[in-house]
This record gives sequence, C-alpha cells and structure tokens, in this order.
Amino acid sequence: MKEKDPKISKESGEQPTRLHYIPLGRAAPDMVLGMPLVLTELGVVRFNLPAGHKLNQANLDQLQTRHAEIVCVVEPDTRTPEEQEAALASAEKELDKIFQLADNSQILIRNLRNAVMDYRKR
Repeated sequence: MKEKDPKISKESGEQPTRLHYIPLGRAAPDMVLGMPLVLTELGVVRFNLPAGHKLNQANLDQLQTRHAEIVCVVEPDTRTPEEQEAALASAEKELDKIFQLADNSQILIRNLRNAVMDYRKR
C-alpha cells in the first residue's frame, strides 16, 4: 500500500503542510506522524506506527517507555511563498558549501546531493 504524501496541494484550497522533526517531549496527542516511526531493539522491530497516524496519549507513553527521542510530525506551513523560496535558496547554498570539495562528476555524489535537496524541500 502506497503512503500518502503529507503535503497538501495549494490548488485544493487546503492549507499546505510540511514535515517537522521534534523532540518526543514536544509531541502531543492529535499530532499526525509525517514519516513512519519504527523502533527496533537488537534488530527486531518493537514498535511501529505508519505515516499519517494520529498520535494519542497511549502512543506517546509507549514511545517514552521505549526511549524514542525524535518524531516527525506534519504541521501547517504558514510561510509565505517568498519565505519558502528564500528557505529553498538557503538550503541550496548550504548544500553547495557542503559538496564543494566533492567530485560532482560521480553519479553517486550527484544522487546523494539530489536526495538531500529533495529531503530539504519537504
């Protein structure tokens, strides 16, 4: 089953969203997971919640018991288009600096840079 993209199209008239990684202590009931949450112990999956799952207090208690530290949640994207463009330009500049000494003629390096940029666009 294919996961739904948590971003909502602006054309639909609904408020767009973005992914935000937060410490578990800031997570609250009714927040929605933006990415699957999988906790393992010695290579065995001990706890698993899908992207799009609405957290409840029992989930948060289980995550704390299992020593989770970070969760990815969906939040409204209240930035203006100009702010979004500025953030993207800043991320592009930062990646240029990070990859300045890398051999960008290598396909693996280009793919890594593209993957990081795609992630930052979220």
